[in-house]
Amino acid sequence: MKTARRHLLSFGLAGLWFLLGGTIRAQYDPIVEYTYKAGFLYQFALQTTWAQESFADADASFVIGILGTDPWRGELGKKLRGAIKPGGSVKERKLEVRKCNNSAEAAQCHLVFISKSEKARLPQILDDLKNTKVFTVVEADKAAETDGVINLYLDNSIKFILNEEAAERASLKMASELKEAAARRYRKKK
Repeated sequence: MKTARRHLLSFGLAGLWFLLGGTIRAQYDPIVEYTYKAGFLYQFALQTTWAQESFADADASFVIGILGTDPWRGELGKKLRGAIKPGGSVKERKLEVRKCNNSAEAAQCHLVFISKSEKARLPQILDDLKNTKVFTVVEADKAAETDGVINLYLDNSIKFILNEEAAERASLKMASELKEAAARRYRKKK
């Protein structure tokens, strides 16, 4: 029970829905799905520490990028700012959301949501971002293992798989609560 309470505190509404086994029922609504996915992105940002060199200077914004089709239709920043207390920030930095057209633009972000529209290009995108400090969140159709840091998928509820090797390569330090909330954690076999 203590673990469940800790998750509820650390993951907020998205965590509550996740931990209670919230489902997207027969009345599937993509607005609901992507509202929760926005909550997951926000919690991933809060539960992770980036290397100091990931930011140009002390005043640099925290940048979340969207690569591929934008399921929030330009509203992700608004949804995230709604979750942040007035005058609040992400990692004590101003939040900026960018639409990325390619891997080079995504490499300028701290956290990148890679839409399932990029499935055909995914291996190349992840290879391009492999040696960066970018936290990659791949929208997967199923519980797939990729070179992304997080694979976010829908299986009656929103779940995620953590690639610990990819997180280490990007110099990301994740809170234990985030690691524990993963449906599965893995390292690529060599």
